[in-house]
Amino acid sequence: MRRRFLILSIILIVIVLCWFVGSTKSYSAFKRSLNPEHYRKDIQTDTHCVCWTGGYDSTFRVCQLIHAGKRVLPIYLGMDDVDDEGNKLFRIQRKNKKSELQAMEQIRRSLEATYPDAQYLLLPTLYINELVKSNSEIKKCASYLHSKLGWFTRNVNQYERILQLAYHSSDPLEICIENADDGLSKSIKKFIIGIGKNCRLADKLPDKYKCACVFGMLRFPVIHLTKDDMLDIATKEGYQHVLAYSWSCWTPVVVNGVFVPCGQCDMCRHRII
Repeated sequence: MRRRFLILSIILIVIVLCWFVGSTKSYSAFKRSLNPEHYRKDIQTDTHCVCWTGGYDSTFRVCQLIHAGKRVLPIYLGMDDVDDEGNKLFRIQRKNKKSELQAMEQIRRSLEATYPDAQYLLLPTLYINELVKSNSEIKKCASYLHSKLGWFTRNVNQYERILQLAYHSSDPLEICIENADDGLSKSIKKFIIGIGKNCRLADKLPDKYKCACVFGMLRFPVIHLTKDDMLDIATKEGYQHVLAYSWSCWTPVVVNGVFVPCGQCDMCRHRII
């Protein structure tokens, strides 16, 4: 019995080692086939395409641009499977979508009341309610960034969806992630160059991180700022009251028939106003 168990254990170890070696070789071959130039986008227009959620960071960026007299095209990913493959058994339910949409409408009204030109500068929000045609190479890059490098907590996530959308966009998309020591910010900020609208992925990446080349289609305008930095700028420029309408909570609760922040999730704990 003991000998049988030993043999089975050895067989299992051999299978795992073969899988690991095969997976490593497959990953190396895939990296060699990648062409970073294919995912490098340059700015074509003076319109800022901002991925807006109604949250603190992206709302700060929208306010910052309107204050500077810049035109903004807000983009909202509203599909139900923004964080999963649509498998009903493993569906990640978005509980804050209604609250985000309401927050964005309130923010828009507040901006128009504060800046008369906002009604022209802040274009109608582009709602993406269905997945765009998926690019298999981007999907594979995102999978490797998750499984090999730990950049994402899930294989399918909002950043993979944004990358798929950016692939079909003529201009780079702006994603608003703050200067933090966790999440995507921690992983990518050591590979970026430039500031503001010109903050982008460096042209050359270490071979280990070559799969991150797909982020060449994005810009990172607030990655050098913390939430406190954003509040200081907003206070100085006079739109801190607009930031107060932003919505951060992932799991709102109903109190007296109204959705309110739970106060317990990470986003609630990190909120400063």
